[in-house]
Amino acid sequence: MNLLWVEDERRIVDEVAPFLEEEGCRVTRAESAEDALRLLARHTYDLLLLDWMLPDMPGTELCKEVQRRWRTPVIMLTAKSDEWHKVVALEIGADDYLSKPFGMRELLARIKAVLRRSGALSSAEQQALQ
Repeated sequence: MNLLWVEDERRIVDEVAPFLEEEGCRVTRAESAEDALRLLARHTYDLLLLDWMLPDMPGTELCKEVQRRWRTPVIMLTAKSDEWHKVVALEIGADDYLSKPFGMRELLARIKAVLRRSGALSSAEQQALQ
């Protein structure tokens, strides 16, 4: 699984990425929407982990752009935990939403679920997830 994680708070990615990598994910980091768009233009990712609050653009706007151009599955990971924010994210194209703080195993389970539903993985990759 090739993941792009767009998060300006390095500590979160530094803590969680090693766990995801042990579980078979390749994690590429971007700290801004601009960085993410540049990476998405050059590489293919199975899934995008996306923070709502980025320094140069709201994550919701980046999500819309990603859905318009690449249709890459998106999980929003954000400190915004109220229902309104969750509904907005899901309505603009996010495939799932997880509020911070979150458990690493729950994040992994949600990644697997979104990838299964999206059909983004080969059957061999899907078997490796189980």
